[in-house]
Amino acid sequence: MAQERLISADSHVNPPKDLWVRNAPSKLRDRAPHVESTAQGDFWIVDSQISGAIGLDASAGRKPEEFKAFGLSYKDMRPGSYDRDLPTWIRTVSRPRCCTSAGR
Repeated sequence: MAQERLISADSHVNPPKDLWVRNAPSKLRDRAPHVESTAQGDFWIVDSQISGAIGLDASAGRKPEEFKAFGLSYKDMRPGSYDRDLPTWIRTVSRPRCCTSAGR
């Protein structure tokens, strides 16, 4: 595993899979953190090494008994947790009614 670690401090908000790759200089693009999808789930790759698996960071909206430390993918996440281009009303579906600004 890579020595560098990606740490989520707020797992109901996740970076898009291509956050670092899309604007990285071409000479560094292969080293930039990115997600690779496998049959075992999605994994963050840093410098060509596995740095972390998608699991608990995909837990928003799940019941505690459904939490998994790994083996999930971005397809398992609520899109509002990583897609900033979704309309606001779709992104707020992930949050409880009391926490939305409009209360709807």
